[in-house]
Amino acid sequence: MLDTLVEKEGCSVLYSHLGKVHSIEEPFTKETRKAFELLADYQNGKKILTTTTRRLLGYNRTVEELDFSVKYIGEETHIYLNTGYSWEDLNGLTWYVDDPELTRLYINGVEHNRIVINNKNDMEQASISIEWERLVFPKMDN
Repeated sequence: MLDTLVEKEGCSVLYSHLGKVHSIEEPFTKETRKAFELLADYQNGKKILTTTTRRLLGYNRTVEELDFSVKYIGEETHIYLNTGYSWEDLNGLTWYVDDPELTRLYINGVEHNRIVINNKNDMEQASISIEWERLVFPKMDN
C-alpha cells in the first residue's frame, strides 16, 4: 500500500487508536510494530511524510488556493506568495526552479530567508521549499 501511495504521489489519512493497548508490557502486537517500523522506514527514507491530520488538511487547502507569481530579475527567480494562511499551513510548499541558489521567496512582500534547497527529483528537477517544521512530542509528567 505504501509503495502505491509513493508512486501516485498521493496522500492518505491512516487512523490508529493508540490508546487501546494489547498489554501494558507489550502495548502493540508484533504485526502492529512491524507496520509502524515500515512506516518509519519510509519516513526516514524521505519517501513519505507522516504528519497530523490537521497539518495535512491545512497543507492541501493551501496548495489548492495558492496565490503566487514568478518574476525573473536578471539571473534570479523571485517568487511572490500572497496568503492569509498561518505559517504552519505554508510548511512544505515547494516550487520547481531553474537554479535554487538564485531563487528568492517573498511572503506577503517580505523576503523569506529560510528556503530549503531540495535534492533533484527522479526527473532531475531542482526545487526549493518552505521547511516542514517537525513536531515535537510534548513531555508528559506522570
